[in-house]
Amino acid sequence: MKIFLFLSLVTFFPFLCPAQINIALLHQLISQSKGEHGRQSSARERQGVALAGESLNQRGMKSLKEGYVKISSQLSMLGGAIDALQIGIESSPLLDDIYLQQSAIISLCSSDPLLIPLALSAQADLADQAQLFLRYLYGLALSIGELNQMRQSERKLLFFQLTSQLRSISSALHGICQTLRAAAQHTQRTKAGFSDFGKRDRALSGEILQKLRTLKIGP
Repeated sequence: MKIFLFLSLVTFFPFLCPAQINIALLHQLISQSKGEHGRQSSARERQGVALAGESLNQRGMKSLKEGYVKISSQLSMLGGAIDALQIGIESSPLLDDIYLQQSAIISLCSSDPLLIPLALSAQADLADQAQLFLRYLYGLALSIGELNQMRQSERKLLFFQLTSQLRSISSALHGICQTLRAAAQHTQRTKAGFSDFGKRDRALSGEILQKLRTLKIGP
């Protein structure tokens, strides 16, 4: 009986060992597969977040450009009213400056999409202000007959209010540009600070390793 058991073990042992090894390899392959799946899932998630952010930036930039195109078109319609009211000398430079500041804002946001929400928020107030100014100006233009009957001092006061509104819009745009530039500079300084911090860390690590090598006593 003992001889039979011994012969059985000798006969089947070579077949049992590979089976155990295959099971271990199978577990290893499963573990590697799970790890690879996790890495691929993480990569897809990062890619999805990046694409979503890019899409959001594109929509924000489109809204920003469309908003300023609308404001520019509204202000360009002022030409006839300005000519009728004979305030072109005071108003034309302000309108040119408004167009210039709008272009600067779009350029800043194109360079740094993180500025888009701030620019959009400021743009909404500016659009309302421009719309109210446009209505006021056209109301005066339609009442040109009554304006001509006013005394010079009264007309001068009305025209001063008009140019003051344009200056207000121009100043608001200058303020937006300055705020965006300051935000962009802060972001650049922060990035540079992190970069310098990393360089200092690497340099410090290198110095420590060098000192350890110097102090190391050989066998």
